[in-house]
Amino acid sequence: MNDRPTLVKAVVRAGKKASDADNTFRLGQRVHLLARPWDLTPPAGYFRIMRLLPREGAEHQYRIQSVADGHERVVRESQLG
Repeated sequence: MNDRPTLVKAVVRAGKKASDADNTFRLGQRVHLLARPWDLTPPAGYFRIMRLLPREGAEHQYRIQSVADGHERVVRESQLG
């Protein structure tokens, strides 16, 4: 018999789990990356939402992939249209 107490590991998450309902955009959706004045080389064309990422501050983040060349990047929700 073991007299030592059993340790139970619990994971507590702050906030809600990312889901389609929490995000403006959904997986697989085709979006346009908005050009910003400080971005010297804004990519042209359309992108597809590949992954919903956790919030960074007040904004959701997304992993997107270029429809034209397959290049991937992470962007904030305000950068998409």
